[in-house]
Amino acid sequence: MGNATFYWYPDPAGSIEVLDLGEKISDLQVTPVRVARDAYSARGGQHRTTTFGALKVRIVLERFTGQDLAWKIESMQSHLERGGSVGFAADSTKAWCGMATTLPDRGDTRLVTNGNAFKAWATGALLAVGDIIAMTGGQPEGIVEYGKVGVSHLGGGFFDAKVVGLDSEVKHSFRMGPVAVRHRDFYPILRMPSAQIGRAIVTHDHRISYTLDMELQTDQATLADLLSTTTELVGDSPMIGTPMVEIDRSPPTIRAEADNADSIAYDGGYSEWSHSAWSGS
Repeated sequence: MGNATFYWYPDPAGSIEVLDLGEKISDLQVTPVRVARDAYSARGGQHRTTTFGALKVRIVLERFTGQDLAWKIESMQSHLERGGSVGFAADSTKAWCGMATTLPDRGDTRLVTNGNAFKAWATGALLAVGDIIAMTGGQPEGIVEYGKVGVSHLGGGFFDAKVVGLDSEVKHSFRMGPVAVRHRDFYPILRMPSAQIGRAIVTHDHRISYTLDMELQTDQATLADLLSTTTELVGDSPMIGTPMVEIDRSPPTIRAEADNADSIAYDGGYSEWSHSAWSGS
């Protein structure tokens, strides 16, 4: 098993920084975030429109004693405060994330992907039977579903470089992509919310022991852009999400009913699409 590790690109020149924490983290807390609006009919019926979904990820490493590690984390904090992104794996051997080549449907028991797009970060990263994976759909639908890697119903092993077999059926029918398939504890694109700026992410006890406590948030749009444009990241190539790089945040079009959708409305037991012209901003 590997250590908890951060991956980041300090500038568009392309050189990657790998920050190995040297051990397992003390705690990893994940909180779902969703922007939604509710409306109610005169009869009391609820109508919900969602426009955005993400995950807040709190990373804690308690009472480590490496002063060198402390200042390396503080250097990364400057990158985050300026709007840069980092990748994080609770276990570097599980730094695995790829794009599903077709949208997962309810009842599916395997996921066909383009393979691990982040192989250059951790060349030995693999999924294994019993690993928990996360399937994250496109915005604004924003479905997040977890599953366990198992033996493929087609036989011949539980997965190869691109096919992931599941031990139970997919529960949701994903209608917006791209759908990222990743190990549950690997987050390729994390950013620091503005509310966290100015807060020390590393504290210490008389510089004898140190504690890392930081809260970041997933950026599904940047991850979707990355997975849509490359099947495998080159280790020293510029990465989408450095502070100086602007990206096109137009939503991906996967199916006709998703064209120009910037929100999804949920009403009762069924779903309908709310359409409006996409402004590109």
